[in-house]
Amino acid sequence: MSSAPRSEAPRANGAGFADAALALLLFVGALLLYGCGFRASLFDDGEVFSHYFVASDSQVWYHVVYLPAARALHALLAPLGSADHLLGLKALSVASAALGLACTFAASRSLGCARGPALVATLCLALSPCLWFFATTIELHATHFASVAFAAAGILAARRWPFAAHLALAALLFPLLYLTHNSGAIYGLGYVALFALARVRGGERFSLARTLFVVGPVLLASLLLVIASCNAWRSLGWTLGLGGTFAYIDSWHAGRAVDLVFLRDELLIAEGALWLLLLRALLARAVPKEELLAALLAALPVAGFFLWFAFPSRGGYFSGIAFFLALLAARCPWPRAPLGAGLVAALLLGAQGWLGARELQRYEERFASSDDGGERARAVRVALGPRLGAKRAALLAFEPRLRPIQLDLRGCVEIPLHHRVPAFLGPPIDAAGFSGAVLQQVEEHLASGEWLVCYERMADESLAAWPAEVRELIQGFEGEVRARFAVEELRVEERGFWRLELRSPP
Repeated sequence: MSSAPRSEAPRANGAGFADAALALLLFVGALLLYGCGFRASLFDDGEVFSHYFVASDSQVWYHVVYLPAARALHALLAPLGSADHLLGLKALSVASAALGLACTFAASRSLGCARGPALVATLCLALSPCLWFFATTIELHATHFASVAFAAAGILAARRWPFAAHLALAALLFPLLYLTHNSGAIYGLGYVALFALARVRGGERFSLARTLFVVGPVLLASLLLVIASCNAWRSLGWTLGLGGTFAYIDSWHAGRAVDLVFLRDELLIAEGALWLLLLRALLARAVPKEELLAALLAALPVAGFFLWFAFPSRGGYFSGIAFFLALLAARCPWPRAPLGAGLVAALLLGAQGWLGARELQRYEERFASSDDGGERARAVRVALGPRLGAKRAALLAFEPRLRPIQLDLRGCVEIPLHHRVPAFLGPPIDAAGFSGAVLQQVEEHLASGEWLVCYERMADESLAAWPAEVRELIQGFEGEVRARFAVEELRVEERGFWRLELRSPP
């Protein structure tokens, strides 16, 4: 770390009302851009989140703050008149991305980046395919990005506070990264370095001993306390385990390897023009060494882990890194002539906007093929009967769908069974184990008296396309359903349904 705040002057000259006004404009503009352009399509865990959001008022994911935050937003916004039963989830994505962008600009200015380059870098981030995508769909990556940016902006803004108060604030802010995504724990070294950088920019001399033996242990202790508290909240006890994260990693990582296509899609295309700004800043040696070090300590461990994990996410797993990329990109030198700088900025933002819009359109074209105009929702409503509305409803289905029923039918959630099939294919095929795992949940729903349950059968031609072992498992499942429940068979618009009830005691 440098002993002098080498880039503080621009921040001092431009601090105050203008920066606050620009941050607010970025926030409001992002709300309008993302809110007006929110998409019906779901991606990855969006199906799970929409399921839990409708099915339960208390379900907690292992990224623990996401669902409670969405429910809180829903409770706040629903009385304003919206009939959208997924409003809280949608609003969380939009508001998170908007908050993260405002914090990115504020953090850049706190570091002393000039206002124009900081604004252009933030706008490039706003229009990037990654953030634009996750700000307009139900997923948690925009919320994680917001936590990364909010924590960093808070630590940098408080750089002139007394040391103890500043460290206490950092200890409160850093665990937010874990609360929004378990990978937040990996950012630890970066936030220790960021705190030290903030102290230097606040006028102190860098102390390696205090950084290693005071700042690091305090941030680690705050993280461990939050991890243990989250596990206790999830009824896992006061432990330091990551509550299912490692099992998820084991199940999805096997056999995956990074290739050039993965790097292109997850990093290069996902952030687009930000890479050009960063490259220009590095070639011009415009990035202070201490800023580069802090950014690398934050980004490299996270990037290394997700490159090893190699699970495609449209850049979502790298969304937190995008914040640090934007900070460094804000150091890009610009032409001195206002006309030249404006022209370059317009071309750059235009190209980034085109790239972001193109990637959104490509995904929407794929999703549009699953839109049947509400035909399936109407059929499911008929199959469930008039009690839908007074009770919640669950729809069991094997056929994979991009458009689960909760998007189109209020009060009903889809329980997709195809996700669970691979674990029971053996050899030998464990149809009984599969049925037991699924039908226990069905029995609990029906026994509560608060749920309707329906099973949607696959059409014969769809079933015939599946491997023989999968067909055998499905047939075993249907036999177990008939054995354990009272089944009413229905045919609605060429779709087959079984309405399930608990058997009456003899």
